[in-house]
Amino acid sequence: DPHFDVRVEAGYLVFSLPAIAQGSIRPLELLTCLGLSKLLEDGTLLQRTAVLLDEPQLTSATSNASSRAVQNAAAESANQGENF
Repeated sequence: DPHFDVRVEAGYLVFSLPAIAQGSIRPLELLTCLGLSKLLEDGTLLQRTAVLLDEPQLTSATSNASSRAVQNAAAESANQGENF
């Protein structure tokens, strides 16, 4: 599940912004909402410390089709090897 988090940790503003299909918030938009957009204007740098990627949710039909595609590719590769 995507989560949104804002906290101050050891004197640093730490936040996580989920990127979801319905839309997401940009770091500048968050800073503006917090009244901190002047920080960027004054030259403060933002540092990305992590990117979390989720596996796409596969339906059983998609999963079966993917399995068949992998099996077909493996069979084709094996057949090409026999021709040499």
